Amino acid sequence: MRIFKRFFKECPLSAFLVISFIVLNIIGLAGIFTGVLDNNISMTHPVIASVFEYDSKKEDEGKYVFNEVPIKPLDPSEEPTEKPTDTDNDVTETSEENTLENDQQDNKNQTVDRATVSADYGKVEYVARSSQPPRSGYYDEVNVRALSTAYNYQTVDKDFFSNSLFIGDSRIEGLCRYGGIDTASFCFREGVTVWNIENAEMLDENFNKTTLASTLSNDSFDYIYVMIGINELGKGTPTSFANQYREVLQYIKQFQPSAIFVIMGIMNVTGDYSDGNDVFNNDNINARNVSISYLTNGVNAFYLDVNDSISENGGMIESYSWDGIHLKAEYYPLWAEYLYSHGIVK
Repeated sequence: MRIFKRFFKECPLSAFLVISFIVLNIIGLAGIFTGVLDNNISMTHPVIASVFEYDSKKEDEGKYVFNEVPIKPLDPSEEPTEKPTDTDNDVTETSEENTLENDQQDNKNQTVDRATVSADYGKVEYVARSSQPPRSGYYDEVNVRALSTAYNYQTVDKDFFSNSLFIGDSRIEGLCRYGGIDTASFCFREGVTVWNIENAEMLDENFNKTTLASTLSNDSFDYIYVMIGINELGKGTPTSFANQYREVLQYIKQFQPSAIFVIMGIMNVTGDYSDGNDVFNNDNINARNVSISYLTNGVNAFYLDVNDSISENGGMIESYSWDGIHLKAEYYPLWAEYLYSHGIVK
């Protein structure tokens, strides 16, 4: 007790911060357990993340009912007419042992077929990936990784994005602040998910308050880039997540029917962060990236594996992140450079 009294007396500010941190976490956890707070509010907080197994019990009680119908791609308006040259895309094969389990069963055969045949124009390629057994009920073991849609990508500059909109969570906010793509429009919110984005209060590229509907109504966009999903790792399954993701894309399509969608894979967390978390880990991220890759068609919906720009050995490079989840400011241009080298010119 004397130690605590001395600490409070000699370091009152530090003591106040410690007490505030503890109290806020207790309030937050109590709010989640009682249902007063939505767990999406603080999903990336390590303390909150550590108790997310609680949600799986709530699912049994009927609190959450997930849509587990097979994942369907967006309906293309036309078939692709352009074909890549032989050097545009390397043909990649994967092991016949690659399978998807449980909530991916409805897509199992489709996944194996896509992974073992030659990469056709407009298709997503899949390559073998090693993974640990699932550490939570929020994902299943997925031994393939989705690569970018096979397409004749072109190198562009930031002027190419003058008629583009980037939508997403705090990762998109970082791209807006530090990526240097200052010609594009943005619509983002820290902590937003596919479950609440349609009604959430968002921010635009000037950090003014807006909504997704308002942003989509006030302008016309040729390209709509989306990255969302890190906050959803503790809710639903890869299939239910992808089906809700599809609902969001269909919602956007009502406002922008002629836009080309570019689904950017959920950015990895660092290996250290992944190893220490049963829910917020790269196996879960990979499972969900594979699931949303099914939404694309190579015509008006493409998948980009942006992790190629910031990851190695299946995780975000440790030195690139300040918290294991988000990039440091100086590394967002690497993401932007990847987008510059993957222009979808129609």
